[in-house]
Formats: sequence, structure tokens, C-alpha cells
Amino acid sequence: MNKIAILADRITAEIFRVTDIHVVEVEDGQNSLSSLEELVHGDWEIIFITENLARDIADALPRYQQGEGPIVVVIPGVGTRKHLGAEMMQAIEKSVIGM
Repeated sequence: MNKIAILADRITAEIFRVTDIHVVEVEDGQNSLSSLEELVHGDWEIIFITENLARDIADALPRYQQGEGPIVVVIPGVGTRKHLGAEMMQAIEKSVIGM
């Protein structure tokens, strides 16, 4: 069984439905956090979340991206180019380097 899930907006979710990835469609950022919480406590190894949803819960994401549990990865959604994933990686790099 595939251990990958994606938390995505409607359009991006439709694209991933043709794959073997478990798709959770979320209408807005308010439901993103509770849906992510359910996925984290599920049996998933990798959870992708689209940038537009991740931006709405950006303050909560670091606790899911550290320590044990599934890997949570921010990916671009359809029509989004907010570069949240790159910003998060830069923040991690700065904290590791000590800048």
C-alpha cells in the first residue's frame, strides 16, 4: 500500500486523483490544520501540502516538519507560485548555520 498522502485544493486534488496517492481535498485554510492533524496521526510516511493551504497554517507547520512522524512537504499547487517551500528551506538553513 502506498504511504503517501496529499492535502490539496480542489484543482490540485483532481490532478492527483489519477495517481496512487491518497488525496484529501480541502476548501480553505481553516480546514487545513484539522485535516493535516488527521493525516499526521494516520499511517502515512509522506504528506504533501500545497502552498496555498500551507501558507494559511504556516505557524503550525514547523511542529509537523520536525521530529518523529511523517515527512510533511510543501509543494506548489495549480496556479500558485508563492515560493513558501523555498522560504521555509531558507529559514531551516539559517537556523542550522546559525545566522
